[in-house]
Formats: sequence, C-alpha cells, structure tokens
Amino acid sequence: VTDSDEAIVMILEASYLDKLFEQHPHLPGRFFAFLASYQARRLKQVTEMVASAAVEVQGLGGDKVKIADVFANPAYMGIFRKFMFKAAEENPEEQHQYAMSLALFEFWMDVQDYKSEPELGEMRRLGSRIGETFLAPAA
Repeated sequence: VTDSDEAIVMILEASYLDKLFEQHPHLPGRFFAFLASYQARRLKQVTEMVASAAVEVQGLGGDKVKIADVFANPAYMGIFRKFMFKAAEENPEEQHQYAMSLALFEFWMDVQDYKSEPELGEMRRLGSRIGETFLAPAA
C-alpha cells in the first residue's frame, strides 16, 4: 500500500542475507531490531490515524488466534527469539534454562526452514548445518 502512484520496492535475497549474517554474526540482531522498531513506528502512526474509527478485531470467523498461526509467521518467531535472548540476559540465574529453550527453538526454526526450502542444493546445505549444529556428537 502506498500513498502515491509510484513506489520503490527493494528485494533482499535470503541467500544474500544468510551470507551477510554468517560474515557478521552481530548483524542479525541489529537488523531485525531495526525492522521491528520501524514496523512499530509505522503501526503507531496507522493506529493514531484510525483511532477515531477503532473497531475490535478477532481471528478468522471470530475464533481466537491459534498458536500454530503465530508459529507459522516468521516475524513473530523473530520477535519471540529476541524476547528469549533478552529474558536470558535479564535473568542470569536462569540462563541455563533459557539456553536450553533457545537451542530447542533454534533447532525447530532450522527444521522449518529446511522443510520449506524449494531448492535441493539449499536443502542439503541446511540439512548439513542442522546435523553439524544439533546432531553431531560434538554439538
């Protein structure tokens, strides 16, 4: 949605981001924090614009939103991951529990990426990474 007849669309290839994030391990957190804060500002602006016409929104068919729908949304997963890291930092006495939860979460996310990857070569790379990171004896 734009407010003009012309718009510029930028496409960031996932493979480019993967390579960039591997080369600069600190970057993913900053990148997704930037996206989250940008989206939060936009959401606040839109909310303020339509505040006078506020209506209650429910899930499809009036149902509550299911956890499966939340887990199917990569944006929510990124936010959840950030929350887990921040919670671990704020609760040093519980860091071991958070570390285990984060490891399981990362495993689950990697498996989801693997399952949804259409390219065979990338599937092999993801499968190898899952094996080395989570299944190898030294993991």
